[in-house]
Amino acid sequence: ETFIEANHVPSLDLLIANLQNHIVTETFKLERIARTESQKFVLAGREKGYKELQQRRQEQGIVDEFLYIWSIRRDDRTSKQCIEIARRVNASARQQGRRGIPLSELKTIVDSVAKEMNGSKWRVSDWLPHPNCRSKFVRMI
Repeated sequence: ETFIEANHVPSLDLLIANLQNHIVTETFKLERIARTESQKFVLAGREKGYKELQQRRQEQGIVDEFLYIWSIRRDDRTSKQCIEIARRVNASARQQGRRGIPLSELKTIVDSVAKEMNGSKWRVSDWLPHPNCRSKFVRMI
């Protein structure tokens, strides 16, 4: 949309309204990117930390299996992807008679659900099944 069309000079109010709409849209996009990238780093750090902890315990002769769930906030903003991931994780854990599932299995479920619901070209990036994701994996103790 252009501000000035042939034989029409927009009012100052119209110009301001158009600029404000553009700024709001761009601000939302920037906030989405910032939230998504922040969550990406948090979850990548969690994964690294849990793997290092499990490796240290194994080096100390403590052999225990680390099991995880997909933790979601249940509110009006909870995504269909995260609800489905949590459902599949819980079903798999129940089927195996456990309280959670191994991290590798959880990551496979996250990737699978994201591709099913976002399209085959979707690439999960460090545990993010969609932009603005607030969910996370949690170790069951």
